[in-house]
Amino acid sequence: MSSRFSSRKISGTFRTGRNHRNRNDEKGMLMPDNVSECIDFIEEVVSRYEWEPSVSGTLQNEIARISEKRNDPKLYLGVIGEFTTGKSTFINALLRKDLLKTSSTSETTCSATLIQYGPTQTVEVLLNEDRVHRLEEEDGADFSHRFQHFLQRYSAQEEYAQEVREVRVFLPSTILEKGLVIVDTPGTDITNPRHREVTECAIRYLCDAFVVVISAQKQISKTQTDFIKNNLSNILDRCIFIVTMMDLIDEDERDKVLHYIKHQLTSTFGITNPIIFPVAPVFISENHTIKNQDAQQSDAFVTSFVTTEEHIFRILQENREQILREKLSLLLMRLLSDLDNHLSDLDRKYTTYHASLMNNRVENLDHFINGEKASHLSSVSWPVTKSTTQLQDRIDDSFDQLLNSTISQIQAAKDISVLRKSIPQLTTQMNEQIQKDIQVGIQEFSNEIDNIYTSELKIFESEFQKMYRSLSTLGGFSADHDVKITSLDTVSQEIFTYSNKLKEALEKVEESDNSFLKGGAIGGAIIGTIAIPIPILGTLIGGFCGLIAGAFASGDLETEKKKYISTLSESALSSKKTIKDLINQHAAQYNESKKNEFIQSVDSYFLQYDSLVRKMVQHDKQELHNLENLKEIISCDHQEIVNRQQILSGGTTDGTI
Repeated sequence: MSSRFSSRKISGTFRTGRNHRNRNDEKGMLMPDNVSECIDFIEEVVSRYEWEPSVSGTLQNEIARISEKRNDPKLYLGVIGEFTTGKSTFINALLRKDLLKTSSTSETTCSATLIQYGPTQTVEVLLNEDRVHRLEEEDGADFSHRFQHFLQRYSAQEEYAQEVREVRVFLPSTILEKGLVIVDTPGTDITNPRHREVTECAIRYLCDAFVVVISAQKQISKTQTDFIKNNLSNILDRCIFIVTMMDLIDEDERDKVLHYIKHQLTSTFGITNPIIFPVAPVFISENHTIKNQDAQQSDAFVTSFVTTEEHIFRILQENREQILREKLSLLLMRLLSDLDNHLSDLDRKYTTYHASLMNNRVENLDHFINGEKASHLSSVSWPVTKSTTQLQDRIDDSFDQLLNSTISQIQAAKDISVLRKSIPQLTTQMNEQIQKDIQVGIQEFSNEIDNIYTSELKIFESEFQKMYRSLSTLGGFSADHDVKITSLDTVSQEIFTYSNKLKEALEKVEESDNSFLKGGAIGGAIIGTIAIPIPILGTLIGGFCGLIAGAFASGDLETEKKKYISTLSESALSSKKTIKDLINQHAAQYNESKKNEFIQSVDSYFLQYDSLVRKMVQHDKQELHNLENLKEIISCDHQEIVNRQQILSGGTTDGTI
């Protein structure tokens, strides 16, 4: 099963488009009455679930092989034996033709060779990439030699055989015309892994029954014993043990040899009554010449061989349906195991997903959000205080510098009339410069506050994304539900849209016809209102300027200088304090608005998080519900598979286990 839960939801593992029947509820227990019905049932179960491709592919291939076997009337006889045990000689005897080379020095079989009926003698070699090589019968004395050479190349020479998928020999033989297909396999004493795989595949998927060839001279070797244990242990009832080369054993020793081989089979493999036939295939080959003194012995071996052939056919014909049932039983066992594994895998994935969800979600979200707000607001507290202090210091420096500069110009006056004329200009310049300094200071302060909160929001967003993604990517949930994290820029556009009252005020300078300093407190107030477009603030500076303008009086130069300087200093000090208080008040309000905007931004993020959690919790509940439903469905299939296995193996039909 897939290691990622996201790629295969529990809710998707059952194809709801197909009607699932609880066969236990239909007319009692519906049992397999034939092989075809059982194949249909297996196909239905396989199609009901979404499997891993490898599992689905294996099951479908098994079904296809059994269906093909069911529709194929031919009987496949596998011939198994070690090199030089007389396997090729035995096959030649069955065919009544010296088709296969029998020299003890020739190479052993490297690929499975299927020998079946055909109107003409032909060899057809199926190679990789769907290539086909063919040699057909033709006139000529050397055809038999070329035929054997062609067959030997692809079935026994590894350099060619490793490209071969299958070798088929078609032969106009009486025994093959009855529907027999002889499957010649590589020897059981092979060491080449590919050869071993060829033999194992022929046993598992192709053959209906098996002839195990044992040499009367060698008897059962260690390698042959291991091969039978590993590959034939569960189908020994379909095996016929052919003891070849009996003609090479003294007549009075033959019973002892057969008794010993029977003892080996019984004690080693637990076969109660093994089917053993002693044969001498050499007497059946088309080129064997019987000597006079061998005539009686030859007749006996020929009779024995014919009896062996008849028995092989009887086993193949009588057991054909049973062979299919055994294959079906094995497939049902495989299906049962795959279903159990499938359910275990889904259960494990859900458990992992559920645990991850519980571990990654924030249990007390309100408490967590308040903690996040407090932590980040604490981080901006010092930078905001520092910026506010810098703004206040800027106003102090501006007032002090302009006041000192104006006093210096007053002190530098040489004539009282010149002094009196310069006072309006000096106070106007001071008023305008203070306004500019305050405007610049407020603008820089606003920008700094914006940057402080924007930077802190980026830090929060980075932390939030880690937490959000650790939750949203559980099992690919985000991808499945198109959940996306709103970007910081988008959040800034949505949240930081409140008006900056100080900025707007600075941009809205009132227009007035009385823009010239006319003297007196009233004139100064008008000038101040024009110069400083902040309510009250401009009036204060204007009043301060008016006091200076209304201080004109007769007297000597030094006396008037002192009067102007004294009045100017007192007014500046008073105005500066009031202006600083007012600006501090507006700065606090601006900071508070940015603080509220930051909090709204945090809240908007956690609204996404809370929405995702709610969806995932609901999804988790639905997945659990789907899993429980699937368990019931699998349980029904599980029960029916067990019952069908019992029927196929000859058990009861009442549905009990």
